[in-house]
This record gives sequence, C-alpha cells and structure tokens, in this order.
Amino acid sequence: MAYVQEAQGEFTIEVSGPYHCGPDHTTPKRFPYKVTIHYHDGALDENGFLLDNTSFREYFNTLGCTSLSCERLCDKAANDLHNATNGRAQRTAVQIWAIPGHAAITKVIE
Repeated sequence: MAYVQEAQGEFTIEVSGPYHCGPDHTTPKRFPYKVTIHYHDGALDENGFLLDNTSFREYFNTLGCTSLSCERLCDKAANDLHNATNGRAQRTAVQIWAIPGHAAITKVIE
C-alpha cells in the first residue's frame, strides 16, 4: 500500500420518505462523515495526485435530498468514492454518524 488519504467533515442533506437517516423526520439534517482510502502502489495520477482533497466535501455537498437509510446512504457514498479512484484504491471506508456523537455506520469496500 502506497498512500492513505483521509477526509472528514459534515454535510447537510434534505431527507424524505419513511426510511431515511436520523431518528426523526426533521429536515434538513447535518451529519459528520469520515472517508479513508488506501491506495495501491503507483496510485498517483499523471499529475502526481490521488483524489483532489476538495472532492470529498464537494461530493457530500451535492447529495441534495435522500430517502435512503443511513446504511444505504453510506453504501452509496463508499461505492461512488471508490469508483472515483478509477481502480487505484485498494480499500475505501466511509463512515457517517447517523446520530452525531452516538451512532455511526461504516461501509468498507475492498
């Protein structure tokens, strides 16, 4: 493994439907997140970069509205960010705090 890239922050998302993130039906909701990506050797792109460090915040900020459960939202984010590495990632983990400071969901793709 050559590099490990980590990002964390918070995002706000509108929720709808009966199965969504959080214990209540208030909207929008704010969730902390953490992304950890382990890369293969030789994972740098032609310009010498991994994923742009601002792309994580941009990704979560563009989610907009969801009716997904926290588990499915975490699954979607992990798959999307893993795919964004274009095969350079060995392992991608996304953690979303469904109840900030109390309960988190983590999806790992290897």
